[in-house]
Amino acid sequence: MRQKPERVRVPHIIRLRRNVRDNTPLQGQNLCFLPRLRVKAGVFFVILSISTLPVRARCEFKSQSELIDSPTAHVSDDWFALGMTFSITTKDDPHWAVGNAYLKVQIPGKLFLGLSIFNLREALVAFDAGWKVNKETQNMPAIMLGCLYLSPYRWISPVGHDSTVGWADDQTYDTKRNSEQFSAFVVATKDFGPYGLYNVGIGRGSLVGYGPRSHLFNTDMFMRDHHNDAVGIIWGGEVNIRKNIFGVLDFDGRDFNVGIKIKGKWYQIGIAAAKLEHRLGGSPILYPRFAAGFIINSHILKKLPPKIPKIGAVAGVVRDKNTLQPLVAKLVFTETTLLPVATDSNGKYTVSIMPGTYRVRAVVSGYYWLEKKIYVAPQMTTICNFELTPKPK
Repeated sequence: MRQKPERVRVPHIIRLRRNVRDNTPLQGQNLCFLPRLRVKAGVFFVILSISTLPVRARCEFKSQSELIDSPTAHVSDDWFALGMTFSITTKDDPHWAVGNAYLKVQIPGKLFLGLSIFNLREALVAFDAGWKVNKETQNMPAIMLGCLYLSPYRWISPVGHDSTVGWADDQTYDTKRNSEQFSAFVVATKDFGPYGLYNVGIGRGSLVGYGPRSHLFNTDMFMRDHHNDAVGIIWGGEVNIRKNIFGVLDFDGRDFNVGIKIKGKWYQIGIAAAKLEHRLGGSPILYPRFAAGFIINSHILKKLPPKIPKIGAVAGVVRDKNTLQPLVAKLVFTETTLLPVATDSNGKYTVSIMPGTYRVRAVVSGYYWLEKKIYVAPQMTTICNFELTPKPK
């Protein structure tokens, strides 16, 4: 009778949790399939980014607390950060190239206050603020309350501060776009280690869209009329692909964005394409635009720890050549300033030493000395034994 194969149970996701951001080790069974999944995920995100070439994109990497455009509940452990973002289109567009800056100060892990600088000449700036309500636990996501575009202007974007000035895609809405001023939001974020970080929430203002696809993700889809205080859905996630490289996608209520992040302790680099929903049956008239962002934070000011030299070692035993009895000997490193080393009562010795080539001489009273040339490799132990010949009496 054919034996039924035993079913292998995969451990619960929480048991295998690994935070790729602090390199803590995996617990539970070996996940040998994860590296292959990460490589496949990386190829997926690269293909998605390239496939959006004919799309009008508008996305920003202004903060490490955001995925691409949408806020998360993660407040990083730095005190301040400075970001620069730049986007460009390849076709005729009133705003073919746009750049702006972002400054953020925060209490690590608690709350933040950010300043978006769009145009200093016109005093086109806006503040952001957020408060992390609770810490993430094994069974509970982190939750943040916040507000974007704290500004005296009702309608504001990186290209202007009037209802008639904005990104071309926002201006194609059948209804008047919602005012971005005081774009309040609440989001919940959960990190599942090797399975990725995921984010979901709701918001108003700049987080509500009325495009061919985005109108399906706000409360006005259930109403007959347009409401300026309609609430939209925010969602997205990021997956660690390899070391400090992450694939990211998000929907910020108006745009569906996809990109790649490279993260370091004191920096972040991001590239992305947005308005991916128009590749899925949306408007075909939008122009291509790609964005890149670079962020540095307060960790850049921290003094680097001193580099610990990679030392090696020499070990061995000194014996009588005839009887093989251990000898108490003195080891001299000739042609160096190193102090001599004595063996123990069993004739054994161990010396930690910088990597390099040395001449070691074993000296015992009543024996002919013996010298050997050795090479010590970093973080390796070189074995150097001696058998000394006794002098005639």
